[in-house]
Amino acid sequence: MISPWFAKVHERTCTPVNATTTMLAATAIIVFFTSLGILSNLLSISTLFIFMLVTIGLIVRRYYVSATTVYWGSSDGWIGLVVSNSIWFLSTLALWLGVPQAKKPRVWGVPLVLWLPSLSVAINLFLLGSINKASFERFGIWIGILLIYYILIGLHASYDSDMESKTTAG
Repeated sequence: MISPWFAKVHERTCTPVNATTTMLAATAIIVFFTSLGILSNLLSISTLFIFMLVTIGLIVRRYYVSATTVYWGSSDGWIGLVVSNSIWFLSTLALWLGVPQAKKPRVWGVPLVLWLPSLSVAINLFLLGSINKASFERFGIWIGILLIYYILIGLHASYDSDMESKTTAG
């Protein structure tokens, strides 16, 4: 989705020097002109968001059944906390007891799958609640920019690459 120039690997160090140097320069420019508080909040949002995606991906990979979806809800206040924790526990228990695993590990698997990932999502949502509104707005703008880039450039590059591999293979 980006120029092949970034993929060039240095012969001696075997590292993508162009990509590393470009990211270093871009990061340095952003860091020089942005306060530490803003940077730390954006880093927290990004990290927690990625943690949630990974844990949800683990659940989906292990328990996904085609053509089904689950809708989650949340409430405010301590009553909402009790209700949401009860819903979390009961829904996790229901999934654990009622939905067969689509892919069972043959030798070794992550212990307590479904409980640990779902608890991780709950903790990440709790931690995301402590980050201020302005950080979420910045994060949303950044995600919007990346989405526009993907729609305008990356989607076509992915499609073209897929078509090229199909014509080469077949």
